[in-house]
Amino acid sequence: MCEKHHCSRTPEDLCTCMNWQNDDLIRTVTHLAENVTDIDWELDYKELADVQGHRLCLVGRCKKCGGRLCISQTPKIKASPEQILTALDDSIGQAYSALRVYLHPEEYYDKFAEMFHEEDRTIVDKWVMHQRCESPYLKGCKHSRPAFMIVHTSADADKGNFPDPEGLGTFLCKDRSILRLRELVEKEKEEMTFPYDEELYREEYGDDSWEAYCNNYAAGWFTRYEIIETPLFLSPEDELRGPNPNYSRFTNTRTDLNDCLASIHKDVHLSDAEASAGKGLFKAVLSLCQDYGIIEGFDCDKVDSVFDYLENRSEALTE
Repeated sequence: MCEKHHCSRTPEDLCTCMNWQNDDLIRTVTHLAENVTDIDWELDYKELADVQGHRLCLVGRCKKCGGRLCISQTPKIKASPEQILTALDDSIGQAYSALRVYLHPEEYYDKFAEMFHEEDRTIVDKWVMHQRCESPYLKGCKHSRPAFMIVHTSADADKGNFPDPEGLGTFLCKDRSILRLRELVEKEKEEMTFPYDEELYREEYGDDSWEAYCNNYAAGWFTRYEIIETPLFLSPEDELRGPNPNYSRFTNTRTDLNDCLASIHKDVHLSDAEASAGKGLFKAVLSLCQDYGIIEGFDCDKVDSVFDYLENRSEALTE
């Protein structure tokens, strides 16, 4: 519990289920872990450049009596803002994990950002944009998580050009898909040629889409980029399986991946669930490579076709 002389709150609304001054420490911690709800976080600090010596508080309510439950720690951090934010994220995430509280990334990082002063929000929001969806303490929807695909469509009726929609990348983090969308739009605007009078040129820009078109002839000439959200389904056993320990995470996964690659090379037939999981795995890895600039993009349809072939081969072999 926060010590009285360190906490600005009054003791009157404190949880009455325990004698917080004299009760056994294990009973105190157990009660908090089993009964805390409506959790919020507060960071008492002066400036983001140095949060050392200031308090990070978990504040919630007791399920039994409705009184306040809170606990604080004093961060011992004096580093760059990015390192400070990462350290605070780890502390909060570990607390959520220990309490078995799982939040969607949007909710988690909204709460995280609210702890900081308004003048620091530009730095915090930029850090959050790159951090969403990556914390190991967050949990998505049961048996699925969202994936965000950037799709390009266009038409030029005068040239008889009506290409099929083109998938330009799939991301597990929406903020990264938005950043990539902006990059693609800027590149398109630099390279494209508008074939009509400039006064007829129009643009529409949203958070997850951009379109350029000819006024009064939008169906005849346009180019559009948009982000489409689709569920990436997980098998129930993937939801229940615990994570690999950090000292063998890549070692264990590399062994399993070798088996997967061997089965693809040998055209081993796959069940519907295995094919779906394979698509998700390869798209996740390719999206990571794209995010880090290892590749410029990848063809989602080609990934799907590899696993569709193996799934259909299964049906043919069982006839």
